[in-house]
Amino acid sequence: MEAASPPPPAPPEPDPWELAREPVPDDGRPLVILYTSGTGGRPKGVVLSRAAFVASAAASAANLGWEDGDLWAIALPLGHVGGFSIVTRCLLARRPVLLAAPFDAASLARAIDERRVTLLSLVPAMVRRLLDHDPSWGPPRALRAVLVGGGPLSEALLEEALARGLRLLPSYGLTETCSQIAAWPYGTRPTAPIARALAAAELRIREGRILVRGPMLLTSYFPQGAHPCPFIEDGWLETSDFGEIDESGFLRVLGRADELLVTGGENVSPFEIEAEIERFPGVRAACVFGVREDPWGDVIAVAIVLASGAALDSELLAAHLARALAPHKRPRRFALVPSLPLAPSGKVDRAAVAARSPLLLLPLRPRGEPFSTRSDP
Repeated sequence: MEAASPPPPAPPEPDPWELAREPVPDDGRPLVILYTSGTGGRPKGVVLSRAAFVASAAASAANLGWEDGDLWAIALPLGHVGGFSIVTRCLLARRPVLLAAPFDAASLARAIDERRVTLLSLVPAMVRRLLDHDPSWGPPRALRAVLVGGGPLSEALLEEALARGLRLLPSYGLTETCSQIAAWPYGTRPTAPIARALAAAELRIREGRILVRGPMLLTSYFPQGAHPCPFIEDGWLETSDFGEIDESGFLRVLGRADELLVTGGENVSPFEIEAEIERFPGVRAACVFGVREDPWGDVIAVAIVLASGAALDSELLAAHLARALAPHKRPRRFALVPSLPLAPSGKVDRAAVAARSPLLLLPLRPRGEPFSTRSDP
């Protein structure tokens, strides 16, 4: 009787590092459906492909590069494109991430110090809170870049952050572009809150609107048929953002179409007003909104957060705004608030500010000017 032959040896376990070297699927199959933040209305599902995320990651890497020991902290929600795209970039580059959400300024600062974080993505409101949590805090040298997007960045906040040692890189992007599609060039100090198109991306302005094109764009909205085709001619996507591009190709975001206020028969962007208010001494943050109490449209109001220990002379602020802004852009009401509420995306929740502040509003006018709710001259 013959002895049974030994069973064949088990196949060797696959080497995960060899698997990591396999080509990345970069076809047009959907990778994820992410929803817009819903800042200006009901959130929309955005279908984003593998190819789009691969292109987005390559464009980011062409600007930032990768260094040995890079660690990208995720303080943005993973359910939004800002957080999710960090995961895809780092997976493709075989770099680790540090989960730092939900956002808390003190906890994030501690993680930056203790874990040698090198890369970070924030929205402007998060930068403000990170700076405010401890006036003596400064980032370690290891933190080589902080991408800031998700809304216009004021020049005052940019200058303060740079002075505190945060290597901010203003950026522009949206869910439909797998996050950033433009950013300030890495390795140089920003001179303004502006950004230039990343590799393979294109920007242009038509009738004040920002148009974008590139391989990192969405496939469609979801559910299909519930929204019109997002593309116009030649693969361009028209965004809801207003902007301008200078002679060097840098984009400045001026505001969102769905957040415009109508006052005195004119359209007014709240971002322009907020940027001017935040230049005023003692003001840490501002959020502009409309109060419907005037037949001419919205009366412009602003919720203001002051620096610790600061006091506000409202007449001096009004005089400052009278010099800086056209009459129809000047706020006529203000409220002092301890902080501005944030939406789940980390952005300032303008609707929540407008809902909470009306009972606190006071007149805002220069000394000697008779009170009026009118926003026209």
